[in-house]
Amino acid sequence: MTFITLRHYVTTSFHHFRTAPRLRLALQRLFAIRYSLFPSVTFLHMIQSNATISRAHIVRPPINGCTLRAIRPTSMFKHLLLLGLVAVMSTSVTAQINLPVAVSQRGVVSQRIGVTDISIDYGRPAVNKREIWGELVPYNAIWRAGANENTVFTASTPVRIQGVDLAAGRYGLHMIPGKSEFTIIFSKDSHAWGSYFYNEANDALRVAVKPISASHTELLTYEVPSMTEYSATFQLRWESLAVPIVVSVDLGETVVNDLKSQLTGIAGFSPQSFTTAAQWMVNHDTHLPDAERMLKVALRSGPTFSALMLTAQIDEKKGTKPTAAKNRQQALEIGTNTELNTYGYELLQRGKIQEAVVVFETNAKRFPSDPNVWDSLGEAYAMNKDKKKAIECFDKSLSMNPTPEVRKNSETWLEKLR
Repeated sequence: MTFITLRHYVTTSFHHFRTAPRLRLALQRLFAIRYSLFPSVTFLHMIQSNATISRAHIVRPPINGCTLRAIRPTSMFKHLLLLGLVAVMSTSVTAQINLPVAVSQRGVVSQRIGVTDISIDYGRPAVNKREIWGELVPYNAIWRAGANENTVFTASTPVRIQGVDLAAGRYGLHMIPGKSEFTIIFSKDSHAWGSYFYNEANDALRVAVKPISASHTELLTYEVPSMTEYSATFQLRWESLAVPIVVSVDLGETVVNDLKSQLTGIAGFSPQSFTTAAQWMVNHDTHLPDAERMLKVALRSGPTFSALMLTAQIDEKKGTKPTAAKNRQQALEIGTNTELNTYGYELLQRGKIQEAVVVFETNAKRFPSDPNVWDSLGEAYAMNKDKKKAIECFDKSLSMNPTPEVRKNSETWLEKLR
């Protein structure tokens, strides 16, 4: 191509698009890039606003005030310029937009286990009267476990897949189906298109699971059919097959780490926040040294019923019973009517009936004018097989004009005891 032909191409093209400011800006940027590649030459003028290009001279920069003179561009530059102009014009005129997918649309299933958020983002193809397993999805071959882009498994904390550890993060989920066993693969590459670019070297984890027969499911679906406090079963269902995957967490470790993080924020300014966190740990019998430290922080602001009772429970677990008894007695002396009553019922639920009787007796002595106190004490005596004292307490409760709820409870117990 001669320089004249090239200049004619540039001039004609720009004439057709001379009213396109974006094209002019793109050309300016192209020429700036060209100058950075060939600093020995510059463009004198290439673009005239709202007009055709009249000249395309390439000149050397002035040296010591000498007159500039035009030079003939090299063949390589002519090719670069032509290719660049074509690319700029095509990208300037054509815009890219995202359109909705007509088939195999994306779906997401998510579940929280403790403080761990888990999700599976996947494409949902239909059976559409096709034979799926062993045909559309071949046995013993890598499969994207969905449609189109990667099926993506995300976990906000470390988890266990079928009992095997997997770090927190985002993973491409793949499967190798078999007639009696599926291999579940978690790949560190979560941005690939399906399984076409799958690389075994990127595997983070492989586990084996057993598929089970299920009722027909037209659209490929991931669901959570069952869960516990520390685990959930994520299940793929398609056609007449289900593939269950058990995901579990170290509940104590994940929750305690989350509680510690929360206590570095605004919650850390409240002594009750430390008590609440310690309560969870004591109830789950986990991280008791951490719970003990948190209770000490809470008690710096003064003794409270909850903090002292929790400290007493930890003392018992440590085997320091005298210290436990001392903390418990102090708690009973400062507890409110509601705190003592609630604690008494907690003891009843745990089967510690005699300890509950002591708590309810203490509450009756401290708040004798409350009919509910006598009703609760009557329940404790009845459960402790002390029928006479129970009847006396329920009669006393009814004589004090109790609320309808308390009256009904006392009358119900008296009918059982008499």
